Amino acid sequence: MRQTNTLTKVISILLLYLPIYLIPALLLLFITTPEAASVSQTMEEQTDYSVTVVREDTEHQLDLESYVFGVVAGEMPASFHLEALKAQAIAARTYIIHHSIKEDPSLTTGYVTDTVFDQVYKSDEELKQLWEDNYETYKAKIKEAVSATADQILVFDEEPIFPAFFSTSNGYTENAEDYWSNSLPYLISVESPWDKSSPKFAEDIALNKQEVLEKLKLTDDSLLMIKPVYNDSGRLKWIAFGQSIFTGRELREALNLPSSDITVEVKEDQVVFKTEGYGHGVGMSQYGADGMAKSGYTHVDILKHYYQGVNLSTLTDLKHTN
Repeated sequence: MRQTNTLTKVISILLLYLPIYLIPALLLLFITTPEAASVSQTMEEQTDYSVTVVREDTEHQLDLESYVFGVVAGEMPASFHLEALKAQAIAARTYIIHHSIKEDPSLTTGYVTDTVFDQVYKSDEELKQLWEDNYETYKAKIKEAVSATADQILVFDEEPIFPAFFSTSNGYTENAEDYWSNSLPYLISVESPWDKSSPKFAEDIALNKQEVLEKLKLTDDSLLMIKPVYNDSGRLKWIAFGQSIFTGRELREALNLPSSDITVEVKEDQVVFKTEGYGHGVGMSQYGADGMAKSGYTHVDILKHYYQGVNLSTLTDLKHTN
């Protein structure tokens, strides 16, 4: 009987005081303060960014990460190592932010083409045709690379960089000022020995002598006096054909050559251009990135190697500072 009376008292006390503590706790679960809602909404607004892609005179609006997915798929082979694809995703995301920040300081929208003049972008239908039986596998792989790096960008002095990239180096990347007119502190020449396994590493291109003369506006005698000068990265600084002088970039673009690492050999009615590397050579080498990844380097290692002195940041943080 004494035990029963004691139990009854305990139950009575619990029933008396439990509502006092329980009800406020339950209210906290269901009531959201105006301040909390405001913070949540602000975060959503800060991470909202859309990209308008011009494709064959039509415009397509995408969210940022969908755009980055299409660029990674269009710019880098999906068979590459996941860490290389992550590096490409961050470079692609950084490019669109750098590209549009002057036109839209609020960082809410970007406007680009889908070509090499900006970044190559592939739609889902194009990828189905490109990847065929590997479509689902490659799609999942690139989605993983984009999701794992979502919102991340590269900055130098807290500003988004111009993340130049290209296919294959000749063993070294190029200084920005040696290909373009201006220098950038993070786009300087670095070693890239991994590129030698690239199928695009070396190529010999034989052109008809008359075609070369016409495209370069030279005389026959010009091909008898060829003087090349190379820079530290092994690419043409300039080359003289008689009295006519071309930079490595000018010669590459005039004759549509793979790179500006060029040696010239005249053979009877042909001119043979031996090249190493593929692309302008500035910034991140894509085959170099894949080689680094296969050697155990992370995407952060890759990015900090090809873009010297940069740091990883986020679009969200960048919006806070603007």
